[in-house]
Amino acid sequence: MALVTSDGKKVIRRYRKRWKVSTIKYEHSVLSELAERGCPAPRLTKTADAKSLVTINGENFSLFDFASGKNYSSTYLRRSDRLVLIDQAAKALANLHHCLMGYVPVGQHHLGFRGLTGGSVRDMGWYQEKITELSTKSKNLFTTGDGAILSWLVDNSNNLIEVLTCLDVELSEQDLPRVVIHGDFGLHNVLFSQSGQVIPLDFELARIEWRLTDFLISFLRYRKKGGEFDFELIDRFVRSYASQFPISQEEWMLFPKVWQYNLLQFSIQYWNSYFETKRNPKRLRLAKRAIQQSDWGISQAGKLAQIIN
Repeated sequence: MALVTSDGKKVIRRYRKRWKVSTIKYEHSVLSELAERGCPAPRLTKTADAKSLVTINGENFSLFDFASGKNYSSTYLRRSDRLVLIDQAAKALANLHHCLMGYVPVGQHHLGFRGLTGGSVRDMGWYQEKITELSTKSKNLFTTGDGAILSWLVDNSNNLIEVLTCLDVELSEQDLPRVVIHGDFGLHNVLFSQSGQVIPLDFELARIEWRLTDFLISFLRYRKKGGEFDFELIDRFVRSYASQFPISQEEWMLFPKVWQYNLLQFSIQYWNSYFETKRNPKRLRLAKRAIQQSDWGISQAGKLAQIIN
């Protein structure tokens, strides 16, 4: 909600109830670092005692400086205009990644890696245990309205965890660059100012990850009417990003496996959130779709390789 104060126009934000204070503080440390380094991002307004988070009746709130600009996510765009915006957004993401190179946020995010080296917060042990737990819970609901998808997920669970385990071993042996990624990057979370500045918004999911993960999160929204991925947008995004922050051929060649690895992780996360969100069937559909889309990068490996050569 926007409001006018004695210190200018501000935006007050209320966080989701299930979002932990430690996770919010992690996000705030990223935003504070971006401000310190002079990089485009929302600017936190702190209280007189230098706090960026206020808790009232169990609800968590933060105040931000108001940033003027245009968000085009709900606007009809001509193809040529969309390509221009993708170009600018990709360069903004490259700048964001470059700004945060070497930075380790304060605290810990439940997604991503613990640091610039070392393992993930949710390691393979977590995913293996979660699959067993989810399969057991799901079998008790096969006769409900969600039973068909739950049954499908259980039937595919063994193959899912086997492939994920193999990819975890293989990718852990690679020297993939880690940075603080945005975590939900796309035109829906970008503000285009009149001055020409591109400002990424909403850093709730910012965390230390392979930078390629931010790519696939963006690409998941690049779809044509028929549902297939829009390769022209993907190509434009990667080339524009690389013009600002180079990508080695060795790193890019691993993108198909990073895609598969992340999509399989997403499927388990969605499946788990089904039980954590009062059995929202949308979460199950997302879990199934993530598994179905997980092989896309592998199937398009040759075409993807041509982007960076």
